[in-house]
Amino acid sequence: MLGARAVAPIVPSNCLGWNNCRSDRYLLIGYVDLSRFESGVPDAFRGSETNARYADHARLARVGITTGECTSRGIDRLGASHILCEGGFMSTEDLSTEDLPTENLPSQNVAARIIDGRAIADAALADLSVRTRQFRDETGHVPCLAAVIVGADPASKAYVQMKAKRSVAVAMTSRTVELPVSTTTEELVDVLRALSADPSIDGILLQHPVPGHIDERVAFDAISADKDVDGVTSAAFAAMALTGGGFESCTPSGILRLLDATGVELSGKHAVVVGRSPILGLPMGMLLLRRGATVTYCHSRTVDLAAHVASADVAIAAVGVPELIKGAWIKPGAVVIDAGYNEGNVGDVEYAAALPHAGAITPVPGGVGPMTVAVLLEQTLAAAVRAAEVRACSENHDSRVGPDPAIASDRL
Repeated sequence: MLGARAVAPIVPSNCLGWNNCRSDRYLLIGYVDLSRFESGVPDAFRGSETNARYADHARLARVGITTGECTSRGIDRLGASHILCEGGFMSTEDLSTEDLPTENLPSQNVAARIIDGRAIADAALADLSVRTRQFRDETGHVPCLAAVIVGADPASKAYVQMKAKRSVAVAMTSRTVELPVSTTTEELVDVLRALSADPSIDGILLQHPVPGHIDERVAFDAISADKDVDGVTSAAFAAMALTGGGFESCTPSGILRLLDATGVELSGKHAVVVGRSPILGLPMGMLLLRRGATVTYCHSRTVDLAAHVASADVAIAAVGVPELIKGAWIKPGAVVIDAGYNEGNVGDVEYAAALPHAGAITPVPGGVGPMTVAVLLEQTLAAAVRAAEVRACSENHDSRVGPDPAIASDRL
C-alpha cells in the first residue's frame, strides 16, 4: 500500500471527515494511504480495477479527482470543491491558492504507473496453458520440471512448492528432489547429471541459494544446457550475451517482458543495474545491451550510487538490500524495476518515496516475481518441444537407415 505523505499545512481539525463528504470532485494534495481509513472510505476510492489497491493518481483521476497541478494552478481554476487530506475531506471554500502547500507535492506529470506483474504473468500463463495442452495432445508427452532443493530453508521450500503448483496449473508435471543440508558439491552434481540424462525430465531448476559449502557455479554447470530452463549455466549466459540463443536467465528475461508490456523503448536509453550477481544483475545488463540500451553496472564498491541512479532512464534494483535505492534518487519519469525481495515484503527500492518521481514502477510483491515463474515455465515447454523435435528427427533417421539389401543377401 502506498505510504502516506500527508501535507502538514492542512490542519486535520479542519477536515470534514470521510462520511460528511458529498461532492464528486476533489483535489488531491500529496499522497494519502487509504489503509488508514479502512472504515468510512467512499466506495469510489475502492474500485474494482487492478490498481485499486494503490492510492495512485491514475486511479484517483478515474473518479473525477484533479491531481498533480497544485503548485502552479489555483483550486478555483481546477473546479475542486474539497481537498483530500490525512483526516478526511476539507472544504476549499475561502481557501486561497496561497494556502496550498508547496513541499513534497507530486510533479506536474501523472504519478507512477504501477506495473502489475501478476496481471502480465497471468496472461502469459493462460497462453502457456493452451500451448502446453496442445503439445501434450500432439506428442503424448507431458512437460516436466524437476526442482532440486538442498537443505530445509522454509522460504526456499515454499517457493519450490509454489512453482510446482504453477506447473500443474498449466498442464505440466513437476518433480521435487529434496537433499539434506549436508549434501556435498559432488553429490549434488551427481543428482543434477542424473536428472539431465532422464528423458522424462524437460527442465531442471536448482533452487538457490544453496548452502555455503557447495560450489554453486560447479553445481549450475552440471545441468545439461538443453534442460537449463532457469538460464543459470555458463553456457546459457554466453549464448544469451553473444548469440541470443539458449535459455535466458528467468528473472532478467521476465523484467524485459514487463518493460515490453509497459511500452518502454530501451534503445538509446540509459539503464542502471544495481547488482552484479551471475544469475540476475550480470545477465540483466547483457539483455539490455542487446536491446540497444547504454548500461551502467553498480555494486558494493560503486562510488556515489545516488548519482548513478539519478542519471538512469531505467533503474533496475537487484541487490537484496531493503530500500537501498531512495525515492529521492529517481530521475523524474524514470522506469523503476525492483527485483529485490526482503523480509516483510520489502523491495530494494524505497517504494512510497519513489512513486512521485517514477514514470512507472514495479511493486513488491506483485511485480517481478510472478513474471520470473512464468518465464521459467515457458522455457520448460520450449525445452520439451526441442526434445520432441530431436526425438522425431532421430526416429525418422533410424527408419530411413537400414542394412543394404545387397550386402544382406551376400551374407545369407
